[in-house]
Amino acid sequence: MRAIRTKELRRKFPKVRAIVLTVKKDIKHFKYAMSNGARGYILKDGAFEELVMAIKVMMKGKNFVSPAISEYITEQFLRSLGSNDVPSLEILTNRERQVLALIAKGAANKNIASSLRISIRTVESHRSRLIHKLGINTPAGLVKYAISRGLM
Repeated sequence: MRAIRTKELRRKFPKVRAIVLTVKKDIKHFKYAMSNGARGYILKDGAFEELVMAIKVMMKGKNFVSPAISEYITEQFLRSLGSNDVPSLEILTNRERQVLALIAKGAANKNIASSLRISIRTVESHRSRLIHKLGINTPAGLVKYAISRGLM
């Protein structure tokens, strides 16, 4: 990512308003670019008129986001609000549900292993499968999911 250069540009020339022209249509790259000083974000497949519009908008001191990326971010946000996109408990084994419930209660791997009479490596394996199956990458996310599904 080249947003580091944007950050340096903003530091040296604070009044400059940088536009990132990219093929990256995802929230990760968008956040990175904007948090490192970009004030415009345009997709390369956008029309020339979009670039001209961005320049005009930004000359007025406002930020500009390509309508395509704006729509994508909005869709991702709305999708994250719906519980239909989060897998149900039915895709988990009984043991995975037990491990998830103990994770939600704040139990460490060692305590989960002891409680379920399995090895710590087995707990780690279950935790890894939970992350993969549910698409949730953080312990806090697993806790939130468990609570929303009534496991606590």
